[in-house]
Amino acid sequence: MAKTVVFDFDGVIHSYTSGWQGEDTILDPPVPGIREALKEIRDAGYEVVVVSTRCATIKGHGAIEAWLYDNGLREYIDKVCKEKPPAVAYIDDRAICFDGHPEALLKKIKNFQPWYKNPTLTPPNEWISVEERLPEDEARQYIEDDLDGIGYLYPCLLTYKSPNTERIHVVRFYYDIIQKWFVNNGEELCEKGRCIAWMPLPAPPDSRPPEGEA
Repeated sequence: MAKTVVFDFDGVIHSYTSGWQGEDTILDPPVPGIREALKEIRDAGYEVVVVSTRCATIKGHGAIEAWLYDNGLREYIDKVCKEKPPAVAYIDDRAICFDGHPEALLKKIKNFQPWYKNPTLTPPNEWISVEERLPEDEARQYIEDDLDGIGYLYPCLLTYKSPNTERIHVVRFYYDIIQKWFVNNGEELCEKGRCIAWMPLPAPPDSRPPEGEA
């Protein structure tokens, strides 16, 4: 019998950007990379089970099943349920891994933050050179805003050369066949040759309640 790995749903598989909107309302996309991870784990011979308090009702359970199918994830999941079955590992955005030191638990509890509440500002050494790759390579991680049916806009921070100095601007990257950088009002920022590096926009402060709370 295959060993079981249990995944929490909200905050681990479902990105939970909009927070709790009701047991059968699942608005947000998958966590980036989770599809590949689920496939890799299942291909390695593990049984994958998804657990959520949403499954307390038929509507909530059905909403998860529909969301998994719509996002191409259901084929990598063996079971969706409410109760946690025995498993070799539990993957949960709100879990604290016990390390044999109970004396440290209170401090860990007081300081605990789920991954999506940790600071997300990108360190200076994580600028990505425009020569290495461009934001369109990260399309699934950005808000896709259709522009007159022509292409998409990818928000990011851009460092570019000006006549006197280098400045950091918050811009939207508009990708079409000629690859141009645009500022927020739609004007072209500068020639492509003046662009140096970019990074994803930091996430806004998180105000979501814990899963299951209104």
